[in-house]
Order: sequence, then C-alpha cells, then structure tokens
Amino acid sequence: MSEPVYTDEQTKEHRRIWVKALRSGEYQQGHFGLLTDDGGYCCLGVACDLFDKAGVNPDMKWERKDGVNYFVDRAGRPPKEVMEWLGLRDRAGAYDTGSLAALNDNGAVFSQIADVIESEPDELLGKFEDYAYFSGPDLISGPEL
Repeated sequence: MSEPVYTDEQTKEHRRIWVKALRSGEYQQGHFGLLTDDGGYCCLGVACDLFDKAGVNPDMKWERKDGVNYFVDRAGRPPKEVMEWLGLRDRAGAYDTGSLAALNDNGAVFSQIADVIESEPDELLGKFEDYAYFSGPDLISGPEL
C-alpha cells in the first residue's frame, strides 16, 4: 500500500482554497459537466481549475475536443490526481447522504456546496478509491435541499 500523496494538513488547505473560490463569485456556476460551453463550472470543475492554476502537474490542462471541454481526458468527473489533492475519496465527491456533483447538478448554489465541504460529512474525505463512485449513495438525484 502506498503512502498518501498529500498530508491531511495539505488537503485541508487545498479544500479551504476551493471553498473560498466557490464563495468568491469569480466562477459562474454550470451544470452537467466540469466546464460548460458558456463558461460555467460545476463545483468539481472549479477544483480542476484551481489544481491547474496551482501548477501541480503542468501536463494536466483544460482542452476542448469535439465541442466538449475536458480537464485532461475528463468532461464529467475530475481525474484521480485532483481528488487526491483535495483529499476526497471519489470522483463525484460522494458522502453518506449524496454527492457534491449531485448537489451541483440539482440546483444547490456554490455557497451551499461550500458549506457541505466545510462540514466534512461522513465518507467525503479519505483515501481515493475509484470504485467508491459506483458503490456510493444515489449520485444522480442526491439529497433534497
């Protein structure tokens, strides 16, 4: 078993930067993709953008292919490296009662999503496990707001 890429203190600081960005008004909110054609970001797209701006991995960048915006090779969910940078355990930001992706796509505004991130709900944080996305709670409908 390999050691974590980042310390708990580092991932907590990365999440603090993410929460601040979500509340800043700098990002227009979008739905159903990391970055929409009209320049809207989902909450996880904001995380990808911050990862990119931090220069963590210069080979991981935004690109547009076949009319779709991608971060590296992903349009709908961030790559593993971004989730590890944040200390989240899967690509949807799943936790015990929903997911950050579902909140975003079902109408929660960035400030509400930031509140959830800060509250550190059960199962949101931890070692990244790609399979967690498939075994988590209902990631499409999410909880009622």
